Amino acid sequence: MRRVHKIVTAPADLPVTLAEAKAHMRVTFPDDDTLIRIYIQSATALCEQILQRKLITQTWKMYLDYFPHEITVLFGDLQSVTHLKYTDIDEVQTTMSNTLYDVDINSVPGRIVLVDGEVWPTDTLNAVNPIEIQFITGYGDDSTEIPNDIRNAVLLTAAHFYETRESILISDIKLMTVEQIPWTASTLLQNHRVWEWIL
Repeated sequence: MRRVHKIVTAPADLPVTLAEAKAHMRVTFPDDDTLIRIYIQSATALCEQILQRKLITQTWKMYLDYFPHEITVLFGDLQSVTHLKYTDIDEVQTTMSNTLYDVDINSVPGRIVLVDGEVWPTDTLNAVNPIEIQFITGYGDDSTEIPNDIRNAVLLTAAHFYETRESILISDIKLMTVEQIPWTASTLLQNHRVWEWIL
């Protein structure tokens, strides 16, 4: 199934602070603060991509072309569903009552399933992104709610970006390797990665 995602509200914080990153890098001067913040942001985005999760609480919209048997909501820890809307062929948008479906926040990824005895709307849907689901996802509002393995991976990756300004490392006189994320950081992320294939 084709899914389109669009961020609504960005996270208010990052999984690690500037002070934590500088302590990890053993940087004591303020000259590179702006650069280090950028590296923390980039490290966070890369780790989230590997994990297939979002870390700090944030709001997204997901668009679908049709109603499946149940709706899988990506990005790991689903906190809540704000609304589920659909647009028919006449471009009339309807908000489904939340009494018609249940939200499973315990599964990873989360799910939206019909209440027993209910059916998805049978209207002829608009051709382009007719189903809109707005949801809140992430481990929590505070970075301390994120597993330490993930926070350590972000620190390691940000430090790697800071120390290695080029993407190509010459690790052998005859061999050039491209290293985007340290092996240790990648290993730390594996236990928290969302592996389920979404069809």
